[in-house]
Amino acid sequence: MSRADVVSGLVTIAVAGVGYFISGPRVAIAFFALGACGIILVHLFWRDKPKEPVPSVPPSTAPVYHTTISPVINQTANPVVAQNLKPTPADPSLGPRPRLRVLGLPDIVPVGYDLYGVWKVGVGTARGIVLAIQNATPEMGERVGVANDLVVCIDVTDESGNVIRVVSRAHWLGNEGNQISLRSGERSTVLLAVVEDDHLLTFENPRDEAPVYISRRPIPRSHPHYQGHPLQVVNAAIMSVKIVDVEEGETLLEHTVRVTRAPRGLIVA
Repeated sequence: MSRADVVSGLVTIAVAGVGYFISGPRVAIAFFALGACGIILVHLFWRDKPKEPVPSVPPSTAPVYHTTISPVINQTANPVVAQNLKPTPADPSLGPRPRLRVLGLPDIVPVGYDLYGVWKVGVGTARGIVLAIQNATPEMGERVGVANDLVVCIDVTDESGNVIRVVSRAHWLGNEGNQISLRSGERSTVLLAVVEDDHLLTFENPRDEAPVYISRRPIPRSHPHYQGHPLQVVNAAIMSVKIVDVEEGETLLEHTVRVTRAPRGLIVA
């Protein structure tokens, strides 16, 4: 029963009571019967329009809305999250880097190779163009790292810039393999080429590392022989020397040596 039903019943009873005192019992009974019939009719035929049901949110879904919205707001307003987007600085655990440099000027000195095929200074009578390389000695408070897996790559060009010879692995004097390591302060010498009249003889060293022997190294039965690749120098040849860390694929030093033809033979600068 709605509020309107209750109000109608009370009004009917009140009117009946008033009629009873004014006109006698008959009028009161008539009003009372009218009110009772009205209440019955209201109950049978009058129905309040049902209200739209309010959808209930399951408790389990409520946290989902907070989880979805909250991180977006935090990422926009929180300065800590923005700091994480900055590039990461270099890892200091990588240690100091090597610093290679050329010692002096390239020179032509007597060179040759021993019984094991190792090129050295003063062993033979060939005239070799050599270049000394050092991993720098650190200054006070400075650190210089070890240069590992160093190889020598040489590009020979003419005066017009055309590449006329490539040496992918040159010889380190005193080393059987074409790869060496230089600690801080250590030095080594590169054999760039051998001068023979007006020609340059270039040599490739295909061996990466020297062989390791458990006991004494045996003497080879035959003397090794290197066949140089001749290159005639018409006016000048420019040798671009690169010292490369072959494992990292990084050039650590680049130097240019110019070989010029003179009346008394080839000279370097």
